[in-house]
Amino acid sequence: VSSDGGRIASESQDGTVRIWDSTSGECELIVDGVFDHGTPLCLSADGSHAVFALIDKTIRLWDIASSRCLLSLREQEDCVCAVSLSANDTTIVSICKGGTVRVWDAVSGNCLATSQCGSFHKVWLSPCCNRVVLTDFFQWSVIKLYDLASGELLQVLPSKGDNIQSICMSADGRFVVSGSWDKNIKIWDARHSTEGLYDCKAPDSSITNMVVSSSGGRIFFGYQNRTIKVFDVQSREIIQTLSMINDVEVAQFCVSADGTRLLSPGRENDKSTFFRVLDVATGECLMVQKFPSKLSVDMSSDGRLVVSLLSHSHDSHTTQIWDVASGQCLQSWQDSCYGTSWLNGAIAKPLCLFLDSSRLVTVSQ
Repeated sequence: VSSDGGRIASESQDGTVRIWDSTSGECELIVDGVFDHGTPLCLSADGSHAVFALIDKTIRLWDIASSRCLLSLREQEDCVCAVSLSANDTTIVSICKGGTVRVWDAVSGNCLATSQCGSFHKVWLSPCCNRVVLTDFFQWSVIKLYDLASGELLQVLPSKGDNIQSICMSADGRFVVSGSWDKNIKIWDARHSTEGLYDCKAPDSSITNMVVSSSGGRIFFGYQNRTIKVFDVQSREIIQTLSMINDVEVAQFCVSADGTRLLSPGRENDKSTFFRVLDVATGECLMVQKFPSKLSVDMSSDGRLVVSLLSHSHDSHTTQIWDVASGQCLQSWQDSCYGTSWLNGAIAKPLCLFLDSSRLVTVSQ
């Protein structure tokens, strides 16, 4: 989804990617020859352009309104596994499977810079602040920070932890966060590699996921023992620990933009699922809703609404919009579904997504 929510990109099993206008519902662009296991693509912040990496090792820049291919770039070495547009849309960054980072001029198509990062394990592209963060495939404890505009290696951050499982960057590019299986958490100042905002070893359980609030003020750490710890960036302290008893896994949670509310799906048994919304400051449960079958959920950025997608059978589901304050269902409709991907038999990968407080996207047949 583009940053302004105006356009949506979807990938289909017929080998195409489609770009949709989220207001009219019109399909504005269809691109063939994409990967069948996840196509590297990026929408510009205003949704006017799209970059795709195709299976034939080409990178193409499209003007969506005119459906014109403005640029076609050929990658000689290997398949492209990640692409991004810089914040001002003047450069394109590509990362190959072999670890080569290239920066391309988005007008002329000239290669402006090339850098070798080695085979990488995890990658985080942040076009809004022109940064790419990745971990080396052979050195999972080393984090590298690159400039998207020049391809220059800015920093090498030697994490204390082994086998880094999660990395992310704040929206404004101020800090980088890493979490590893040996329970180490590290928050780096992305502008000064020698300064650590936070560095500790969790005493109880390995880290499974991390979420940074949109405002950048809070970081949420999910643990294997079904707890979530909340880190306040300003005070540099853990301000809350939330116990997610009965939740299937804390890898599946989302937070409001200001970090004051948290939505977590859970499972009571093989057939019964639920979601609950927590007040982060107090730990109070603001809302809980139970369901008799498989579930996918998302929360609006202001934390006022929750959308749930409930599976009835292999080919049908019900979508419901919930008001957190009253606990009431505001809207409900049924639809067909296809290709649902469920985690642990009950909780789904997100099949519904809020664009803002008035619009959402759902996946159906």
